Amino acid sequence: MGYPSALELKPAGGGLPMRKTFQALNIRHATWLELFFDLVFVAVVGVAAHGLAHTEHGDISREQLVRFFLVIVPLWWVWAGHTLFANRYDTDSALQRIYAIAVMALVLAMSLFIEDAQNSGYRGFLLTYLGMQALMALAYFTAPATTPDGDALARGMGISILAGMAVSATSLLTAWEWKFILLYAGIVTQLAAMGIINGRARAFPVHRRHLIERTGLFAIIVLGETVIRIVGSFSAREHYDFFDVIAAAAGFLLIVQIWWIYFDALHLLERASRIKAGLGVMLSQLALYVGIILLANLTGHAINGDLNRQTFTVLGVIGAVLFYIGKQIPYFLAFPPHRVPNIVNTLICVGITVAGTFLPRAEYSLLAMCFGMFVYVQLNLRWTIPKHNIDAYSVPEEAA
Repeated sequence: MGYPSALELKPAGGGLPMRKTFQALNIRHATWLELFFDLVFVAVVGVAAHGLAHTEHGDISREQLVRFFLVIVPLWWVWAGHTLFANRYDTDSALQRIYAIAVMALVLAMSLFIEDAQNSGYRGFLLTYLGMQALMALAYFTAPATTPDGDALARGMGISILAGMAVSATSLLTAWEWKFILLYAGIVTQLAAMGIINGRARAFPVHRRHLIERTGLFAIIVLGETVIRIVGSFSAREHYDFFDVIAAAAGFLLIVQIWWIYFDALHLLERASRIKAGLGVMLSQLALYVGIILLANLTGHAINGDLNRQTFTVLGVIGAVLFYIGKQIPYFLAFPPHRVPNIVNTLICVGITVAGTFLPRAEYSLLAMCFGMFVYVQLNLRWTIPKHNIDAYSVPEEAA
């Protein structure tokens, strides 16, 4: 983060500063504004996940689960879109800062409508989403000149966003049961349009180090939120017993191991020559983030003892599967030698998680998940990574 603003870089012969993108200058790291941007989005993701912290008669209702999954994707999609834009076209100009701050303001406004997004709050939720997407389209249309492929990609991305917005906006005119279907249809439309211009995206590739750094920053903030969830659940109890301590300790160790394996392997993706468009990495991270959030809420419920075993089992398996899949997909796509080990590792660890759900207490099941994560860490750090050569799919360290 210790580098000059692009606005401060002047031509050798003097004159006005040149607004080159950080990517063109090859000094790309996350800026303080990007970190602030991530913090704001994770805070709103926390609002979306808040409903999962409450139970009624030992259960999390279907409406709570559906609402979480319905609102988390549009939230993440805006964050992912801005991350990909900033990766390629950021100059840290005043105008780009205004765009980012306006998006942050709108996502904070969106948080007001999340709780009732399936009913009367939908209009506000959608309008704030469309507002953020409109700002992203405008950012692309006003992006600085780069290369012919980069300029064509910026125009194509702006058009794809507008196409997705047009489809999503029709949800305002339909019955309630169709609203989120059309909102998601708009996201799929944008993805399809991005697929059409994928050749441009690969010809003007992302800055790998910066992209991986941004996904890592978002992940570490999400992990911080999960620790807050564990501490909040534990400290809220007036009296706690041995099993509460086990649940809190197991939950913390689970988060520590997630941190360990996620960040100890992340440097491999920084050198992955197959990462060019960046979309595959971004899509996989959604599953990973959601998995971490579900596992954190599961820990909170284990401490509080307020969730029935059936719901605990379902959330535990879904959370673990989403985490393992989200973690493995980028490596599966980037490094063919890792594919078979990745599949084996995932099946073993998911199997341990599923087996643990048959234990008599939720705290024991949480310990089994913790053990499954320990096995996963060991398999990756002692077998998958050191025993399978990926030099043919990696760029040299100095070129990364």
